[in-house]
Amino acid sequence: MEMTNEFWDFIEENLPNYYTRDDVLRHSNLQLLVDGEESCITDLTPEEAKAELEALSLKLYTEAIDAFTQKV
Repeated sequence: MEMTNEFWDFIEENLPNYYTRDDVLRHSNLQLLVDGEESCITDLTPEEAKAELEALSLKLYTEAIDAFTQKV
């Protein structure tokens, strides 16, 4: 699952407490690790990080969809 700008905009607009969530910060650090950048996550291989990143992406997107549909 690729995280496009539109994808993140939707999540940011609809996910409760977006800026203070630990799972959003974890997602960012996982993405850094997967991309080969410096990350504070040091206990996972890139493959493990990618698997966790995909699961976390799906969770965040699902939660954002649920919050959006409750507004409508």
